[in-house]
Amino acid sequence: MVESIQFDRKNDGGEHGIKGGRPPVYDYASFEKEMIENDPDHYYLSEHMKIWMIENWGTTREHIQETLRKTLWRKFAGPSQESLDASKAARQTLRGRLNKRSRSFKNKNNAEKASWSINDLVDYLEEFQELNLEKGTCVDFYDGTLIYLNEESWQLDHYEKADNSLDNLVLTREQYNQMKNCWTVDETLDACERLLKFWRPNTLKDTE
Repeated sequence: MVESIQFDRKNDGGEHGIKGGRPPVYDYASFEKEMIENDPDHYYLSEHMKIWMIENWGTTREHIQETLRKTLWRKFAGPSQESLDASKAARQTLRGRLNKRSRSFKNKNNAEKASWSINDLVDYLEEFQELNLEKGTCVDFYDGTLIYLNEESWQLDHYEKADNSLDNLVLTREQYNQMKNCWTVDETLDACERLLKFWRPNTLKDTE
């Protein structure tokens, strides 16, 4: 009968582990050897760890060895360069940049974190602001002109503060977002009207 591990800190020694206690700190070389070792009875980590898994998971040593090797490889070997390059390329696409900025949007203003996804955002902007990911364009919410998203600076703006819901999100040029940073939309428009009356009075007269 295989002896079970007792989870205390008693140190009984042992080359590959501490019987009755926690295992030693393993170096990377041990993990690397464990990942490529095919013999389930030839271990470089703690034999007692495998014994515990066999007893509690009810499986064979061969299955434990294979599972352990795969787990260690995923955890310690890291992703391939090809995978890293693909992830970086995805982040740099327009969809990737929208996704990154949407995460920031959902956590602002000390409001409740929103639960909508990047797919929800794309659908929303396609419907209300004519977003076109293929062409890289979107209609600016505040002035109605076309933004070339791969060429211009733009941001996701909260139409009203303290609300991170999707229907409070608008896409606009960075300058417009900064201009209304401390005001509501109405306050911003009132300020613009005052500026026009002072600096360009004829502009407002021409629209009457």
